Amino acid sequence: NITGTAAGYVTVPASVTVSATLSFNAQTSTIQAGNTENLILTLSGNAPSTLTIPLHSDNTAVATVPSSVTIAQGLNSTTVTVTGVAQGTAPAHISTNAGNSFITDVTTTVVVVSGLAITTPSPLPSGVIGTAYNVTLTASGGTQPYSWSAPSLPAGLSINASTGAI
Repeated sequence: NITGTAAGYVTVPASVTVSATLSFNAQTSTIQAGNTENLILTLSGNAPSTLTIPLHSDNTAVATVPSSVTIAQGLNSTTVTVTGVAQGTAPAHISTNAGNSFITDVTTTVVVVSGLAITTPSPLPSGVIGTAYNVTLTASGGTQPYSWSAPSLPAGLSINASTGAI
């Protein structure tokens, strides 16, 4: 409640509601299992005092976050370190659960993928001069679509960046 007085006027109490919003710098993030990624959590205005924001992951088997982060007085953002635990078939929702009636909850989605593995047998088959050479590279894991490159192929050969065909 705020009450103001002035000579010659009637004192009238009034309530003022102040609200703020939080947002993550990414709606969806992709992380490899075993790695971390820093997300930025931003408050719509500067914190009037140090603000502690509780966090949780809906699926700690896929991704974890610290139990809370703080936004220091006068600042409007903080870093949230997300750890990819294991490949997830469903995203983990990271929510602030701010617990303050003046800050709305915010969610970001974290998808954890396995590491990239080239699955083409090595070494590649030998080529024969004057005969067309055709091999397609294959991979699994990581984030698709893949982008292939082979900068040191012999003269006359090239790789299709989209398909991996040589």
